[in-house]
Amino acid sequence: MRAPRLEALAALVLALAIVLPGLGRPTLIDPWETHYAEVGRRVLEDADWVRLQWADEGFRSKPALAPWLIAASLRAHGLAEGGGTGPELTGSRWTAWAARLPFALASALGLLALFLVTRRLASRGAAWLALLVNGTCALPLLLSRQAITDGPMVATTGAAIGLLALALLDGARPARVILRGRGLRGWTGPELVQAAIVLTAGGQLIYGSIHLGSHPAPGAGGLDPRLLVIGPGLLGLLALVALWRRFTAREARHGHLYAAYALLGVGVLGKGPPGLALAALTGLGFVIAERRWRALLRVRALDGLLIVLVIAGPWHVAMALEDGVGWVTEYIGHHWLGRAAGAAHSANEAGTETFRYYVEQLGYGLLPWTPLAPAAIGAAITGRPGEPPRRAAWRRVALLWALLGLAFFTGVGTRFHHYVAPAVGGLAALIGLWIDDAARGRRAPADGPLLLLGAALTVPIARDLAADPAIFLELVTYRYDRPWPPSIDLRPPLAAILALAGLAAALAARWPRALAGSVAAAGALWLFLAGPYLEAAAPHWGQRALARTYYRERGPDDPLVAWQLYWRGEVFWTAGEVIQQRQGDAASLRDAAARHPDASRIYVVTEAGRREAVRASLDPARRASFEVEDKSSHKFVLVSFARAP
Repeated sequence: MRAPRLEALAALVLALAIVLPGLGRPTLIDPWETHYAEVGRRVLEDADWVRLQWADEGFRSKPALAPWLIAASLRAHGLAEGGGTGPELTGSRWTAWAARLPFALASALGLLALFLVTRRLASRGAAWLALLVNGTCALPLLLSRQAITDGPMVATTGAAIGLLALALLDGARPARVILRGRGLRGWTGPELVQAAIVLTAGGQLIYGSIHLGSHPAPGAGGLDPRLLVIGPGLLGLLALVALWRRFTAREARHGHLYAAYALLGVGVLGKGPPGLALAALTGLGFVIAERRWRALLRVRALDGLLIVLVIAGPWHVAMALEDGVGWVTEYIGHHWLGRAAGAAHSANEAGTETFRYYVEQLGYGLLPWTPLAPAAIGAAITGRPGEPPRRAAWRRVALLWALLGLAFFTGVGTRFHHYVAPAVGGLAALIGLWIDDAARGRRAPADGPLLLLGAALTVPIARDLAADPAIFLELVTYRYDRPWPPSIDLRPPLAAILALAGLAAALAARWPRALAGSVAAAGALWLFLAGPYLEAAAPHWGQRALARTYYRERGPDDPLVAWQLYWRGEVFWTAGEVIQQRQGDAASLRDAAARHPDASRIYVVTEAGRREAVRASLDPARRASFEVEDKSSHKFVLVSFARAP
């Protein structure tokens, strides 16, 4: 194996070493992780990979990739066969690991892509540094450990932007033979990408045809008219394979383009159009800024659109045929257009409508590298004298990636902290390039003042984190009003890490070797977030412990009621067994008792602040039997009362 491939393998090992250790120790966090995990579990229970279900209703807010990944991983780990059971899910130490593993692997591949692109366009040193920075920033680090839709979208978007940059900047090189088989001709890189596209799209089309054929529409004499859509689609894909032969074997950049478009198609299948929009904006912005008008002809945009459609389209078409106008209205109208316009959701915070909102989240999310960001951005704006053209161009691409990402998600009406995550890859590339410059003695007069400015930024950031350590967790979860448990004090190690990061940046203004302190701070923050932070916080943001207590203490016929609770974990950890009583009144508890005549006790899971409301809703006789079964979570509580007075 040649040296570049060995180095790429070493980079992949480092990426895996960043995202995998401790992945399954913290419990799944409500509401997003358990929401997608439950939809994935229902895929296995219903044996239906097209029509997604959540509890007793359809799942229409996101595309299918995340539930598919979770379902496949659960089965690969021997879990949730036929949907599984609550005792199985709560009792296995592999449940959280299995749910998160595909998302961690996607993040690792995104890190590898950033390494490979930066190595090709800049230098080996900058590539290693970009991987290290992006892997250890707080936001992507935490995102890689969450089973939510954003991780794959961020990874595919970043990789696609890098591949588009390669196609534009790396020149015209003949496509190399990468894979050889005994007795067979070799396969070039573009041909391997083409084969992957065909397999991905063709597999979906074949399964969709079978699925729709087993769910016939009324009428048509038993012939499902929906097959008239899937059948020509499959034939069209086969025709497309034949036509693409004339494109694939010529230049390496064709493989880069096709791979970029394929990744964007996967991103659409994971979270819809945001990643595709950001990649398109970045590419178009670079062409306009550099006045490379001929590049618009070389990127084969129509081919790219076709690739995105054949990868992301089959599931969307199948769902539209399966559920009809109602699905299209809710999925496209509400969750795509409504979120873009800000009519669907809000982040539950004042001030989210300003540009400053995401700048603040980047300040937290880039830690411990935040102090270096001003100097890295400054270098990209002013340039470095004598810098090789490809390296300088990649720096400008990364700057556009970061700034357009920030501007794009600021312009989207719905705003959550983690929405800005796709911009972090561009900033990580800029910081990696800047550190590589500093290590080689390439400095600019503005570097010193900008480093001191960055070091000063750690002071208000440290103050904010000391007041609310939940800021880190809120980068990747929902509802920013959940208080940090007062019993957990992680401020001393966090303060030490931030002090080291700020001091290293301040000293680097004069002594570049002090940047070793930034690397040390990155290692320390990785250990802190992946270990004690998540392990301490997750039980208070999830319900696994309460579900385990229920299964340990319950009688054979004792039900579990979720009372005024809609945090999703109550459904996943019980494999859909829980009785949901969202209205939360006395009648609902009496009704649960009446519908389970053989039960000895009725168990209730609710928010901790509603414990006394549950007790007050009971009649005096049942109130006397009221017991708190598990109050280990700061957010949730498990109580019970005797069924019979």
